Amino acid sequence: VERVENATLRQQYVAKKAQLDQQYPGHRNERMLWHGTSFDATKYINRTNFGEGVYFAVNCSYAMQKTFSPPKRDGRRYMYWCKVLVGYSTTGSHDMKVLPARYDHILYDSATDKTICPTMYIIFNDTQAYPEYLITFKDS
Repeated sequence: VERVENATLRQQYVAKKAQLDQQYPGHRNERMLWHGTSFDATKYINRTNFGEGVYFAVNCSYAMQKTFSPPKRDGRRYMYWCKVLVGYSTTGSHDMKVLPARYDHILYDSATDKTICPTMYIIFNDTQAYPEYLITFKDS
């Protein structure tokens, strides 16, 4: 387990969190979620963050699936435990490119696979996530 230290990404995340906390006082805007990824993508994520339209799983077992966390030749696999600003969520779809309006000109903050007890969240603004820890593991 490695702690990710990137001051620029952290500052961007903290600024976005302050904005959401001011916009939605008393709302649970932040969640700790999982993101499975390839080894090659870890270099990019550690430096510049995730990008747009990125999934985060509620349970690590989802992020550990080989579809999301493909093994290197030596069998090592990778996933992140992340701080994610989910704010107010709506049910998403595979072809969603932009979040819909919640009301007037205010958009939802994230999408989920289902409204009740979601198993994943999708964000479209990479300042809404911070890769707190990178976990390297192998199947037993």
